[in-house]
Amino acid sequence: MTVTKQNAHQIGEVVDTAFATPYIGGVMFQPVFASGRTPAIDPLDRVTTTGVMLRIEEQTAGRIAARDLIALPCSHPDCCSIGYFLSDAQGAFSSLARIVGAADLKESLSVFGNSIAFSDSLAAIKDALMGVMSESMTLSRPELVDHLRKICTTCDLGGFGQMLALAFKPGATAEFVGKRVKRITIKHFMDADLLIAERLEQCCVHVAGAGNDPVRMPFCAARLFPKVRERALVGTVSRGEL
Repeated sequence: MTVTKQNAHQIGEVVDTAFATPYIGGVMFQPVFASGRTPAIDPLDRVTTTGVMLRIEEQTAGRIAARDLIALPCSHPDCCSIGYFLSDAQGAFSSLARIVGAADLKESLSVFGNSIAFSDSLAAIKDALMGVMSESMTLSRPELVDHLRKICTTCDLGGFGQMLALAFKPGATAEFVGKRVKRITIKHFMDADLLIAERLEQCCVHVAGAGNDPVRMPFCAARLFPKVRERALVGTVSRGEL
């Protein structure tokens, strides 16, 4: 959903629809940014990542809270926020951040609980969390369920480990993911008013240039700077030529 000031009041309805509909994996919110084909945006009156998070909490009456989403660990913290949600046998969804512990998940992407001792399993848990909290991870990738199973069974979190075992019955993985796993992502690309050089340096979304000297450049830079965009287009074939 591309979020503007005009449709921001529908964020909660979109979330509720996604969570109530089997086989919809979730929803990505992209606040509109002033690069490319967008109309003019007032830089002081716009929807932001935190604005989307607060609207989600307000418009879902707290069923999904802002703390259920955390900054994507592989990139700049302002780049992308993501949250996974698992449903129990009654169909009630809980976020991975709440199950694991939001503060600890943010701090180290390792699971620490008052009654849990990790020792040898800590590295495996951290690897699983890093795999889940990745922008390249999709709900159709088979390793997602394995990561979630490792997290929840090792930690014995609220019976979710037993629930995830259902996903490993023959032919059950697709149904499990389709009905019991949701993801919310907020991805706010930069324009001139939001430009942070550190984000460009830590970018996870790149544009690949063609031609004899292929290059890789941050997506936001390719949209924002005309000379960078021209470099990305070198060697490409126009629609007319095709």
